[in-house]
Amino acid sequence: MQSISEQIAVIGQRMMDDKTWQSFSDIDYQPEQGIIARCLYYEIDGRKGKSAIIVGMNPGRARPEETIYFTDKANRNYPAAVRYWELNRKDYINFYGPLRDLADKTGLTGPILWTELVKCQSNKNVKALSLNTIRYSISNYLSKEISLIPENTPLIAVGNHAFELLAYVYPNRKIIGVPHPSKGNFGYHYAYQKGKVISDQLIELVRQCLSDGKTDAVKCSYSKKQKKFVC
Repeated sequence: MQSISEQIAVIGQRMMDDKTWQSFSDIDYQPEQGIIARCLYYEIDGRKGKSAIIVGMNPGRARPEETIYFTDKANRNYPAAVRYWELNRKDYINFYGPLRDLADKTGLTGPILWTELVKCQSNKNVKALSLNTIRYSISNYLSKEISLIPENTPLIAVGNHAFELLAYVYPNRKIIGVPHPSKGNFGYHYAYQKGKVISDQLIELVRQCLSDGKTDAVKCSYSKKQKKFVC
């Protein structure tokens, strides 16, 4: 029987090779130009304990060095994508680093499934992805990934839109919404303090949400009026 890592790798390769992405006008998928479907990783090295699924909306625009890497056809496969992430993006301070730190400090020290609702970056000037794009990605990829992970594993939804969508789609999963580390003052500054120290208040709220034994959806956000995090 294949391990979770092996099954994720199969999904990841199919995700990268899926030409159907080209039929959606709101996303950018040009493999020959190094613009691929990405941001699906199952992190297990050095991680023991309770697992987590961390879900963003969709990848940000790739940096030039990343597109150059994937322009080479030899790198346009899932193992090469994982290697690139491990060497260049795993501790990215605007996303992976602070969110991993948040998981660790709230007791989620086991394997992390890093994923996105939609696997491709948005086209320029697209403010919101279409429902059909989101539906396609969830049904063909996200649901299959999540089904591999034990049902008691919490979903950490990054950003308001991801939280709302996940809350509707997965009513039997614990879902905790947290601010996106790089989106605006209420996310990056208050929650993660510019990548240096995670707010103790946010850590405590997430801990409480994880310990209550419920399979509900709870969003933790910063209240400017109250000057504190609320759920």
